[in-house]
Amino acid sequence: MSSLRQQQLLERLERDQSLQVAALAEEYNTSQETIRRDLKLLERGGKLRRVYGGAIAVRTPGIRPLVERERINQAGKATIAGLARDLVKEGDSIYIGEGTTTLALARLLADHVPCKFTTNMMDIGIALGRGRGHEIFITGGRLYPEHGILAGHAAIMAAQSEIYDIAFVGTSSITLNIGFLDHERVLAEINKALTNRARRLVVLADHSKFGASARFVTYDLSAVDTVVTDSQPGKAYLDALYAANVEVICP
Repeated sequence: MSSLRQQQLLERLERDQSLQVAALAEEYNTSQETIRRDLKLLERGGKLRRVYGGAIAVRTPGIRPLVERERINQAGKATIAGLARDLVKEGDSIYIGEGTTTLALARLLADHVPCKFTTNMMDIGIALGRGRGHEIFITGGRLYPEHGILAGHAAIMAAQSEIYDIAFVGTSSITLNIGFLDHERVLAEINKALTNRARRLVVLADHSKFGASARFVTYDLSAVDTVVTDSQPGKAYLDALYAANVEVICP
């Protein structure tokens, strides 16, 4: 029960940015000392900062440089990319959002069957361009050079301009009660714009994204069709995803 309560506290903190011990003790019908112990454990894990009467959110990191992110969990990203590639059929119209896992997928799709691609990430367009027979479109928008991504109003309008057979996007966090979140508002906005723009909306997320901290809500669980990950999520996450009619693909 304590681990579930702590996860719920983190999700509440992501939403409200602060927690009050007295109110939580009453809500959970437990002692204030029990809530304080939960907060102490979460603080040790770097999830929050305790203050008088409760806790506040720690500042979440922004997007790290692409070269730095590419080094993280390379094996897991390769596994996810391989599983996601098998969802693609010849002639599909595909949107691929920014991210190092989606970039790993693009590198595999370059030599896969011919398709039509739209992306807001320069490196993804370049990777796909090394293949043959594809149509490749890069959205407009504001360029973030360190990450090679395009975002903002023009990128959103371009992403929304057609209905895709399948859209592959990344995420910073998957939570039980809130859903999918991103560290940056501009990324949350462009990914959110894909809601109802793809016959199949697929989130690529390695195991570290389950329960991670992020600020900006992208999707409710039920807005996504499929999650592809590198290992089976815990029972609580599987139950929540299945209850929302989300397909989970893992090794």
